[in-house]
Order: sequence, then C-alpha cells, then structure tokens
Amino acid sequence: MRKLVSEYLKKNEIKIEVDLNCGTFVSKVWTCDLTKKYIEINADYRS
Repeated sequence: MRKLVSEYLKKNEIKIEVDLNCGTFVSKVWTCDLTKKYIEINADYRS
C-alpha cells in the first residue's frame, strides 16, 4: 500500500475525496513543494 500511495503522490495532480454525508461540494486547492530540497534551493533568495 505504501508503494502505491508513494507513486500516486508523485503525480502533478492528486484527487482527495472526503464524504461528510452532507451534500456535494467540489473545490480545487493549489499548493507548493515544501520539501527540504525546495527550502534549501530557495533559502538563498532575498526579497
């Protein structure tokens, strides 16, 4: 199962479905890569 999830999370887009049994609602969320490598790469940037 872990390998399957790991491969799925490598996709550019992932779908997360939550059923609260209170109707239908669809939303999109955009996020960014906050891995250790991303932070290391961007740590040298100054505003």
